[in-house]
Amino acid sequence: MGDFSMTSSPEADRRFVFVLAESELELVPKSILSEKAIFANSRTRDKKASNMLLDASFHHSAMNSLPDAGRRGRPDIAHFFLLLCLDSRLNHARKLKTIIHTRNDERITVSPELRLPPSYHRFVGLVESLFQNGAVPSKEQPLMTVEGGWNLLDVIKAEKCDRVIVLDAEGAEKSPSAVLSSKGGATLVVIGGFPSGSLHANLKSLNPETLSMGKEMLKVWTVASEMLSAAHESITRP
Repeated sequence: MGDFSMTSSPEADRRFVFVLAESELELVPKSILSEKAIFANSRTRDKKASNMLLDASFHHSAMNSLPDAGRRGRPDIAHFFLLLCLDSRLNHARKLKTIIHTRNDERITVSPELRLPPSYHRFVGLVESLFQNGAVPSKEQPLMTVEGGWNLLDVIKAEKCDRVIVLDAEGAEKSPSAVLSSKGGATLVVIGGFPSGSLHANLKSLNPETLSMGKEMLKVWTVASEMLSAAHESITRP
């Protein structure tokens, strides 16, 4: 998977892990499989409804009965995030590990060599195959893998990073460059993968640094792009 060790010398090996946390990436829940909007989309796509990703653009009218309905069904957020991470200069420099954590506590690990489809519809098909098969393009040569039973706290702890930075509207208001300017070690950055609201997970036991980019509500991809740029700057600055 193009993984990297997080145990090397902090001064010699500056690396980053970006985690899209509690992302709204899930298959259509069983409780709404019989809804008209789900059936219609299933028929249009000629695909079994239970194998489709929940997508608010097509399934909005069927989602009213779901808890957290207002923030669910947003695969587009994960798509934008992955496009930014995988095509970033940080990733090309092999200084980035990208992880997607889902609302259902799945961990999706992504190879830095993955060429993600720029087309949203092809991305949806790729992730649907991932959820069905556990890996894509194959288990023998995986570029993306998914595993269940990974809560956000465990995902973060498993990376054994020197710093954990959580993007939070209630955090300290600083520029990404200022926060990431310190040299050495491995830094894990947590960005919420939902359109609004806050993380459900309690990360206080990690004593993370919290960062706010200001009072203005920013899109996930805006936050990710600024953090990626600042991270790359931190490894190139003399």
